[in-house]
Amino acid sequence: MAGLDDPAAADLALRALALVAGTVRSDPDAIDLHVDAFDSIEEAGGAFAYLVGYLLVALACARAEDPAATVDWVRSTIEHRRT
Repeated sequence: MAGLDDPAAADLALRALALVAGTVRSDPDAIDLHVDAFDSIEEAGGAFAYLVGYLLVALACARAEDPAATVDWVRSTIEHRRT
């Protein structure tokens, strides 16, 4: 995936991961930081997109499959839960 080797993208992804982890733990500081963690909506969107990319690649490695197959599996899992 393009951008996964970019140190700036990695920094944004780690920032997004910290916010997600804090939110999952119901940490009020992390929840409040969502507003101030990024310089713009575009930067926040990019950070979360990079984070998803890293996680999909990691999941693909754990499942010993191609990332495209993992994307298909995640998509079908989400769609199954919507119904």
